[in-house]
Amino acid sequence: MEVFLKIRHWQLFLLIVGIPLIIFLYAGASLTLREEERFVGDAMARLIMTIPFLCYFLWLWSAGKLLNQHLHHKLATPSSNFSISVAVSYFSFFFLLVFNSIYWEHEQEPPQNTVWVYILGSIISLLAITSWLYALNYLAKTLVRAERESHIKPSEYYGEFVMALIFPVGVWILQPRINALYRNMVKPV
Repeated sequence: MEVFLKIRHWQLFLLIVGIPLIIFLYAGASLTLREEERFVGDAMARLIMTIPFLCYFLWLWSAGKLLNQHLHHKLATPSSNFSISVAVSYFSFFFLLVFNSIYWEHEQEPPQNTVWVYILGSIISLLAITSWLYALNYLAKTLVRAERESHIKPSEYYGEFVMALIFPVGVWILQPRINALYRNMVKPV
């Protein structure tokens, strides 16, 4: 997935933030449609929404994994937990997206006896957020290690973590740095 290390910051922004914004604007405009037309449009919008969703997690995985592979042996950290956390957070968020659209979207009033739904949703949400934050932490740490080529303390990559956390703003700063690192890694010696 080296394409996500080569892609420009504005292209990544349009892919991951621009598509959902257009879908959001379409959803607002579709309120004037009849219910049958709106249902088909909402289903298509949800289907299209999986593209930027998947691209975001592929970007996260490829940036963390490939940058770590190019670090010196002494600086590299095992990436199996990172890969697992990206996969768990992706599937958890995806499950919550699908579950929300199937279970809650078409209900006029909350269903009875929904304690199990709240417990399941809370557990999956906690799992998704925890694994996502772990993946962002790994990405931030790997990025700073690759730039400095030395061991670092958590306070040294806190800014990168916050930028990765606030993706629509952070992508403008993080992606050019990832591009530069990637260009230096693939240069022929």
